[in-house]
Amino acid sequence: MGSKCIYLADTFYKLTAGSKLEVDKDFGVKGFMVKVKTCKSRSNEAGQEVELVYEQKRGFSNVLSNFNFIKKAGLLGGNGRAYYIKSDLYPELADVKFTQKTFIEKYESNEEFAEKFDEICHSMYMDFIYQPEAYDEVDENPEEFEEE
Repeated sequence: MGSKCIYLADTFYKLTAGSKLEVDKDFGVKGFMVKVKTCKSRSNEAGQEVELVYEQKRGFSNVLSNFNFIKKAGLLGGNGRAYYIKSDLYPELADVKFTQKTFIEKYESNEEFAEKFDEICHSMYMDFIYQPEAYDEVDENPEEFEEE
């Protein structure tokens, strides 16, 4: 009875608490990092891992987790005193400087920057989770089958 959930689930994740985050360091929040590993997935590859930022006041931070993801992917230039986003699509983002602690402020105060940052993250996540075989059966010409 106790193992049915594991076998019937479409996805199964393992969440592991990681390093502690402090307000005066890291991302400027109190919390900890959480490693998420896909143990089972019927729609994607099992074994993939990503780290999320967990704030004790607000829960998981989408913005800071995305920042951490692109940082680990090597899309940030500069150093801890002044990072910038390296992007061939948006070269103007190289002029926007921030630190880990000030990133959330920059994101919330600059709507154009936030929009372009989200687009970069979206394309990276699509590469991370995309499984072309899942879309093989999608009909590319739906108008052929319309009723006349």
